[in-house]
Amino acid sequence: MLNSQWFTACLLLLWVPSAFSVPVVTLSASGRYRVVGSDTLENTNYTRWAEDMTLQFERFLGMPISSERRNVIEIVLEESGPVSVSCSRNGEVLKRDLILSRTGTVDYDLIQEGLIRLILTGIVDRRRREAELPAVIPEIPRWLSVGLARNLNKEQVAMNRKILKVSGVDLGTTPASAVMGWKHLPEGWHSRQALCGLLVAWINSVPEALDRVLERVVRQEAISPEWLAVAGVQMESVAGMEVQWKEWRQRQGLAIQEFGGLSLALIDQVKAELPMEFNTPEPVCLQPREIMEARKKWPVAVANGAALKMERLQMVTMGKAPELGAIANLYGRFYEGVVSGAWTPILKWRLSRAESALKQLEALTRSREAYLDEVERDMDGKRRDQNPRPGEGLVPELEKSKIESYIDDAEKRYQKP
Repeated sequence: MLNSQWFTACLLLLWVPSAFSVPVVTLSASGRYRVVGSDTLENTNYTRWAEDMTLQFERFLGMPISSERRNVIEIVLEESGPVSVSCSRNGEVLKRDLILSRTGTVDYDLIQEGLIRLILTGIVDRRRREAELPAVIPEIPRWLSVGLARNLNKEQVAMNRKILKVSGVDLGTTPASAVMGWKHLPEGWHSRQALCGLLVAWINSVPEALDRVLERVVRQEAISPEWLAVAGVQMESVAGMEVQWKEWRQRQGLAIQEFGGLSLALIDQVKAELPMEFNTPEPVCLQPREIMEARKKWPVAVANGAALKMERLQMVTMGKAPELGAIANLYGRFYEGVVSGAWTPILKWRLSRAESALKQLEALTRSREAYLDEVERDMDGKRRDQNPRPGEGLVPELEKSKIESYIDDAEKRYQKP
């Protein structure tokens, strides 16, 4: 009986730490982000995601975002609960937290917008200190942070247009003044989020207008429709601004811009994941074709690295265009063979298939984006030739008819936003 009680007590001791495990803290490569969670791999994936969002935001703004070790954004992974964003001050330090749930269904748009709002808060805080303005907890207009988050890549811009079409929102009726008045955009309000994205895209289409808006936010002064019309987009009145906004939106509604979630940026992200890094007596980074020879020298390290690479490729392409998933599967088959010790000719054949498919997808996507840029010029009224020849201005390897066929196929597969 005593032995039974002792065994039960030992089980309880083993169980308690798992229920109340010590959180794992992971810093991102730049030091901008600190992720607190229960799993190191999951934490690392979130740091990479946050860094990727920062890079996309920098590209949209056209400027680098400075990092400060004392003002780190903390991403907290809790077991359950809603997405929440909080800012507080401790003297000169601005504390910024993004709290996420590890379980349940969470609207990704809320997570992305929450991160962009915190990044923008940090930019405002830094500029205020540089201008020697009083320290405050910056307030960010909700339509601005949502709109910025909805413009990080061309696929999101395309989705903004498609959401409005599918939801039945009339592109010609919602004034800019109304969008600027939205202070709450709860989960599921995709049509309003899309309109915020279009408003920010329109402001950004006016030279230096977005810079003037951001400077207004830095000074923590209200962005009223009157200010945006006269000082922001430099119209004579709110009425004139609304006319321009309406015409611009209607042109956007004519654009065919649904391409299945593919972009050169996403393909570059997949390519960046292909080299395999691992530690031997010294750090080693190998390209896929170097791995087959390296496994003779470091069989265990290479096999372990290949197993992690398979998992990483699946995570990077999860939820994105199926074409990217197919590429990940082909490279996954190669890394799977590395793990199992497959014969070298088989590995070479698998790798050649993956490389060929990636090259074809990259060429197709490059041609698609060239076509997308042509459509954008048309929508902005910048066409130089009113009667262009079919395929003119596109990448020569792929004529326009093939691109249009690809677009038609993508639209059939992506009918829902």
